[in-house]
Amino acid sequence: MRTTDLPLIRRSRLLAQVAEPDLAAMLAACFVQTLPKGAVLCRQGEKAEFLHIVLSGRVGLFGESGGGEVLVEFFGPGDAFIVPAVVLDAPYLLTARLLDEGRILMWPAAAFRAQVRATGTLAYGAVLLLSGYWRTLIGQIKDLKLLSAIERL
Repeated sequence: MRTTDLPLIRRSRLLAQVAEPDLAAMLAACFVQTLPKGAVLCRQGEKAEFLHIVLSGRVGLFGESGGGEVLVEFFGPGDAFIVPAVVLDAPYLLTARLLDEGRILMWPAAAFRAQVRATGTLAYGAVLLLSGYWRTLIGQIKDLKLLSAIERL
């Protein structure tokens, strides 16, 4: 990990409030991968193995169905993604693929869950991050359910 990565890691709601000594201990379990455009980080239906934090580049989350795949969301530097699957030790609901060449912090899922249980500021950061996702999701559902087709367009 580069020293220039720390400000990006700190941008995430997940880790913004974790004290320096705690953060250093948490990141000891992590590693960084530099990957090419198009690299798949995780696949829909696979069990969550890592929490991912984007250090550079952009990551797209794609939903797959019989008709192909659709871009659902994208993330950039400082963003942690697919956190619910990691917290719940559940399969990924989407496939994550790099849209550009990028560097990704890989945090083993079991180590992340152990740190969430042990560290109040990390648990609080996870609550903040997941609450933000929840509010975004509810806003999107409201748009789908409460607006007419013409209003949605």
